[in-house]
Formats: sequence, structure tokens, C-alpha cells
Amino acid sequence: MNIELPFFSYGIFRPGEIPFLGIEHYIEKIEKLTIKGCVRVRDGVFLFSEQYENDVNGYLIHFKSHLGESAYDFINSLEPDKLFRWSVKLDENSNPFNLLIGKSPNKGSESIQELHNNYSTTKDPYFTTGLAMLNEFKLPEWDWELKGSFEIQMRYMFLWTIIERFTFLRYSLGANTNKRVHLLEKNEYFISGLKKYVSNERKIFNTQDLEHEVLKLDNPKKAIKFYYQVRNNLTHRGKGISKDYYILIECYNELFKIIQFVIKNTLDECKKNKEKYGRKD
Repeated sequence: MNIELPFFSYGIFRPGEIPFLGIEHYIEKIEKLTIKGCVRVRDGVFLFSEQYENDVNGYLIHFKSHLGESAYDFINSLEPDKLFRWSVKLDENSNPFNLLIGKSPNKGSESIQELHNNYSTTKDPYFTTGLAMLNEFKLPEWDWELKGSFEIQMRYMFLWTIIERFTFLRYSLGANTNKRVHLLEKNEYFISGLKKYVSNERKIFNTQDLEHEVLKLDNPKKAIKFYYQVRNNLTHRGKGISKDYYILIECYNELFKIIQFVIKNTLDECKKNKEKYGRKD
């Protein structure tokens, strides 16, 4: 792949999408471009196919000469070889550009038309319907039958599903879940949210080896490990005693507010990029 060539973005790297934020600072200029082909969508990932001759609207992204390698390193860090293959195409003036073509694009995917032509990572159901459902959730009271305890467990695990979905789109399509989640420690909105919504520093023990993680307001790395350890404890053993019920309630309250704050500000940032580059769809 020639890193000196511009990159044609037709899906999740378009201005206004969450993954675009990962390459934004490497860009010199962006041009609108239409090429022939078609686009399929699988689990939020846009896959270009050469099987059809439809118009595919996108953006030709030119990277700064000294940052092209870094830009493509970021794109490649998403491990496109599992989902894509690189190809060089020519525009109407015979100028070459790099294009990611989907591997087996028809398997488990939907056409843009089936998605009403308006699919966007910013409208992902986990960030709309999912967060709305959690907003409607009323925290359960403690009861000896443990119904409240089980209910808060389910909500906490679903919250982590939303977090993992967000980090999948924001940081990597290929890196393992644990690595992606821990990249939140450098997220400016997570750092601000931690200071905004958490006031109680405390520790949690690993149920397997009794090592502990400490929640510190000025240490986002430790905070992520703390909340993630609570999640892992749930998968390794059930929560039953009253002490664990209150641990979960506190963690859920804090983390839900933080993640809402992170996603809201990220989507606001995406909206500004969409307007900046004149994207209408």
C-alpha cells in the first residue's frame, strides 16, 4: 500500500462518524467523490463491494505528507485484513487512491437500502435505544430474595455491553475487548466525567486471587480497572450478599453517568465534523 496516496472513505471513516475521530488530526484536506460499486453493512461496519455498479458517495481524504504513515497506521490498527483488503483505484481524472474493499461483503450483512440509507455509527441502537432503556430503569431496593441484586447485575452488564460497543467504534475494530476498554483512560470526556460524577474513592477485590483495584478520581487508568473488575467479578461469581449489592448500585450509578457524558460529547463532536465538511446525509 502506498501511504502517499489519499484514502477514499465511504463508511465509518466519513466526517461525522465516530471512527473518523481517530484520523481527524492527520488530515490535510477532504474532497467529495463518487465511485462505482456498492456498500453493505455488517455490525456497523461498511463493506465496499465491486459486484455492482451503483453510485457510492464518499470522501477522498488527503493526509499531511509527514503524517500519512501515522494515519494509515491508525487505520491498519483496526486490523482491516480481517474485514478488508487494500486496493488502488483511479478517479475520473486517473488519479490513484487507496480503497478498502470488504472481504465476503454479502455474508451476514445488509444493504444500505435495507437500512433506509441513513445508517450511522452516531445512531447506533446501543447509544440511542440502549441508553434510553437504562435511563428509564429505576434502581431496585434490597430484598432477601435477591431480585433487586440480580436486576442491578443485569443492568450493569448491559451498560458494559454499551461501553464495549462504543470502544469498538471509537478505538479499534480488531483489538481485543480488554485493550479497547482501557483506552478510555485517555479519553478526555471520561477523565472529565470521572471528576464530575465520582466523589468516593474506594477499592474492590478480585474474587479469584484477592488482588484489589483502587478507584481514584485523579487516576483514570485505575478507575477503568476498578469498574472493569466489578464487571469481571460478576462473570466469575454471582452477587448475593448485601454488601455486594450496594457496591453494584454505587458503581452502576457512577459509571452510567460517566458513559452518558462520554457518548454525548463524542456525538456532539461528530456532529460538528459533519457540519464542518458539509455532509448532508
